[in-house]
Amino acid sequence: MENLEELETLLTAATATGIRGNLIPRAGAWSSMRQNGIFPGDAPANLAVEIEADLTEYGFNILRATLSCKDRGGSIGLINRGFQIVGQVFEALTTNSSSEFIENGHYKMISGCAYHLAGYSAMAYSILSTRSDENLTPLEASLRLLILRDLDQLRDVLQQYLTSDEVSDEVLSEKLLENEIDDDELIGTILNASGMKAIAYFEFALETGDDTLVIESGRILKSAIKLATEATHINHYWILRLIQHLVDDLWNVSLHVNLPQSPFDDNTKYDQLRQLFLTTLYSRKNAEVELWPSQLEAASRVSDLSDDLVVALPTSAGKTRIAELAALMTLSTEKRVLIVTPLRALSAQTERTIRATFGPLGFRVSSLYGASGSSGDQDALRTNDIIISTPEKLDFALRSDPTIIDDVGLVVLDEGHLIGPKDREIRYEILVQKLLKRTDSTNRRIVCLSAILPEGEPLEDLTAWIRKDKDGTPINIPWRPTRQRFGLLSYQGDSVKLNYGELDRSGFIKRFIEIEPKDDSPKLRSGELKDVTITSAWKFAEDGKRVLIFIPVANWIEGFGKVAVELVNDGFIKPLVKDPKDIERAVGIGEEWLGQDHPVVAALKIGVGLHYAKLPNPFLRELELLLSNGKIGVTIASPTLSQGLNINAAVLLFPYLKRGTEKIEGEEFRNIAGRAGRAFVDVEGLVLHVAHNSIDWRRRNWFELVQSSRARDLQSGFLQVINLIINRLSRNGILKQADAFEYLANNVNAWKGQTPRQVEAGNEPSADYDTDAQLEMLDSMVLGLVEALDTDREDLPSIFDEALKSSLWERQLNKIDVEMMKTHKQILLARANLIWANTNLATRKGIFAMGVGFEAGLKLDQLSQDLGASLDASDTAALAGDLDGLVTAITQLADQIYTVSTFQPKKPSKHWKKWLKQWLSGLSIDTIGLKNMKYIEDNFVYKLVWALEAIRVRRIALGWEAETVQGAAAACLETGTSNYQSALLVRAGLPSRIASLTVVSDTNPNFESRSELGEWLASTEIAKLSETNTWPTAETADLWNTFRDQYFRKEQRPLRINQIAKRSLHPSTRRPSNGIYRLHPDRAGVCHILTPSFETVGRLNMRITQGIPGSMYALFTADHPNPAIRRIGPGKLEWGK
Repeated sequence: MENLEELETLLTAATATGIRGNLIPRAGAWSSMRQNGIFPGDAPANLAVEIEADLTEYGFNILRATLSCKDRGGSIGLINRGFQIVGQVFEALTTNSSSEFIENGHYKMISGCAYHLAGYSAMAYSILSTRSDENLTPLEASLRLLILRDLDQLRDVLQQYLTSDEVSDEVLSEKLLENEIDDDELIGTILNASGMKAIAYFEFALETGDDTLVIESGRILKSAIKLATEATHINHYWILRLIQHLVDDLWNVSLHVNLPQSPFDDNTKYDQLRQLFLTTLYSRKNAEVELWPSQLEAASRVSDLSDDLVVALPTSAGKTRIAELAALMTLSTEKRVLIVTPLRALSAQTERTIRATFGPLGFRVSSLYGASGSSGDQDALRTNDIIISTPEKLDFALRSDPTIIDDVGLVVLDEGHLIGPKDREIRYEILVQKLLKRTDSTNRRIVCLSAILPEGEPLEDLTAWIRKDKDGTPINIPWRPTRQRFGLLSYQGDSVKLNYGELDRSGFIKRFIEIEPKDDSPKLRSGELKDVTITSAWKFAEDGKRVLIFIPVANWIEGFGKVAVELVNDGFIKPLVKDPKDIERAVGIGEEWLGQDHPVVAALKIGVGLHYAKLPNPFLRELELLLSNGKIGVTIASPTLSQGLNINAAVLLFPYLKRGTEKIEGEEFRNIAGRAGRAFVDVEGLVLHVAHNSIDWRRRNWFELVQSSRARDLQSGFLQVINLIINRLSRNGILKQADAFEYLANNVNAWKGQTPRQVEAGNEPSADYDTDAQLEMLDSMVLGLVEALDTDREDLPSIFDEALKSSLWERQLNKIDVEMMKTHKQILLARANLIWANTNLATRKGIFAMGVGFEAGLKLDQLSQDLGASLDASDTAALAGDLDGLVTAITQLADQIYTVSTFQPKKPSKHWKKWLKQWLSGLSIDTIGLKNMKYIEDNFVYKLVWALEAIRVRRIALGWEAETVQGAAAACLETGTSNYQSALLVRAGLPSRIASLTVVSDTNPNFESRSELGEWLASTEIAKLSETNTWPTAETADLWNTFRDQYFRKEQRPLRINQIAKRSLHPSTRRPSNGIYRLHPDRAGVCHILTPSFETVGRLNMRITQGIPGSMYALFTADHPNPAIRRIGPGKLEWGK
């Protein structure tokens, strides 16, 4: 028997990189290349040698040494390394193994347990989630359910087995006497029952949080292991040993242990919320009972509400749970929570996740759905407990009323790395700086989350900025729940080769897809990039792997969809849709919004999801639901992925390494690549470049990108934009003038590179989109940083000094060039002086509210009277459902708006007025014309809606109060309807314009807000119409009823904690010994008292007559003959005889 030092020396040597001729890498390649246990004949020599016996021996040796080392309290890092290698070894032995391999189930259990003990519970889940009747013992089957966190089924299996006659002492004794069972089988049955009894105690501990149950579970396992050792039951021995450590480890990382107990003095609300939070997560279909290694440090810090957290975790490493823990702490102090997300689509996704956790706790969760400045948004910000908002909406709300977040105790900055030179990034940086500079900022915690925060000095700068220079470190953990491999798909003339790494020694499939396959596999049509990409994706999808194809330019996506449809139609590949009913609803919505022949709809019909930001929101919502439910095998997506949208896959394909002529940056690549390998689905993610020509050159560039994949540089957007402006003004000679900044402060065209001589000559500067964009962002900085827009010009220098104090911009410039800081401030001041000299307070307020640049703002200010009248007329028509009036008013408004460069169509059309009327009439896309939809999406749904909103918020900023509902016309324009009630229905989630228009036509409702909409939906009239199943129309009835059900489902019944008074025992029940017991109501409501291992010991004297039991258990203590009942569930329970 080795001592600890000897064990650690042995384990260190045995797990060293390259041991046994690179056995572990060879095992991965070997298992990837074989099929049904058969190894290909064209394998490289270093893999062709049979390694199965070597792997088995090595795996058990490492398992023994690692368990022994853990028993003796050895190095955690070394132990985790050992378990990880054991997981890899037994995974390799079972991956693509023969269907006749008898040890497949047992080895999978060892692999799953080993990964779990190494901290990779999600990988363990993925290993064991696929089942094909794998000859598991009852104990292994129970362990599998525990690892899968399917605790409902686990309880059923445990209770059925442990209470069956087959394992009762009487039956087993009788069988032994009658020679119906031999000693070996008897011991096997006892070991199964003992191990399952231990699991039953542990499962009950996860429900109740009672650690005495964990201790008893360990005691039972210790006795069982002793019996297995003495009886030489080898398989049982290994499984019981693994369970012993898995139970201990899982309890130590459980939420029961790691969620702080009573961190606040005399805060009984926290104690209650903690219980409700734990029960909510425990009760999910797949129970969520523990924290990952990436979350433990954050969990240890969440209870300190003054500890601002900067959290850098890879994609899928559990950032949302950290936000939830921080929110739980804040909510328990009677303060509210604000979550800021960069995209509207991400806001909706975040809302669903957060509501599922906090809805059962009784908290109201809502995104800001309405138009900026709308009363609905203001109400949501004031009344909801948790609010999800984009930076733009929050910024406007704060400008309108700074007190609106006075009682917000936590701000979560999701995707906190979005600091940079783009307009949205600039506004994000301004928002954060303003939050940090508020006088009440010490009363508000900030938690900044990101998948790609930088290392080193940039991260230190960001952390110091967010933490306002308080001592403390960021949480920067590279751990991710699955592993990743980077490889290559290369066209070989008549086939495509799949490499699992850079070289063949990492494993490959020589003829992954072929022009003439020998079986029914996908058939390669040509070596064109789209053909190779789509056919390869199909091969993976047919093997059960979800595939994501990343296309760096959104406009290229539909081309890939069209090729997929062609390949299906021409017989090269088969549709991926297994059950047409799965996509029927989404196809119907797509056909209505996009037209039957749209490439997105055609692709969806064969099982391909095309995802990019400009698709209609009702269709995107439905597509994202299909993606989250795993109904789409191949997804082709745009750079929206890099902004946090949660789309993941087992295989990620990169057909392009450039966006036009620009290389994809390492920071973007890292964020996209992180999507490969879904927790609880995949053991590993495969990231592949598709090389259809110049293979060696592409391989070299691909792996250079992989190696150079780095975190975001995270330089202040202020710094970057002002540098760009300084460089351009320097090139044009403007800054070489002695009076450069005075000249800039007094001349609009100076900023566009016009020298005094050119201005005097009357030369107009040529149009330059980049220059205009940079100046608009500079204007956003100026107006965003000057909190009081009525500031006098002479006070501007001190205002900027104070606003930028301790900013990210100041911190980084201080380290780069202090002299450059002076130039930066002069640029800001010159632009501010130009704006102040040419505007009054009202104009400045209007420009800031509209979110446009100085020049566009002046133009809109000049047109404001006419634009306001047109807006009022369009809102009035929208509220009345007056199509002609709405079209006329919006046309008049657009005629003027289109003279402002910001809102001008890039490709004007003389037919736009005809398309506007067709769109607002609710006509089908087939009638409007598919080719015209891009114009409608770009110029009506986006630019014109933005213009209407800009005009409206300008008026609000200047003190205007609407006499009617705000934003009615914009809602109609966005949704393609002519009636505000119809538009509200679509915005609320009804995915059909036809249904919304029919509903309004049939019932003539008068709701004007979401609350009134809810009351109307719940009315008797609408309930009766909905019951017909043919209303609004036969084709849309299902969409309508689903929408109505989901609308009400958002209002979840909150859970309650009931400490039920002592309940007397039934006269037939003998009082059990003190301790905690299960309560199991039968169908008649009779509550049976069971031990943790399901032995019935009696019943209560009263039964449940009404209500949902929820989580319920009984506690017997020495001070009373009857048990105390604790119950957590929705509503109340009614009791009776």
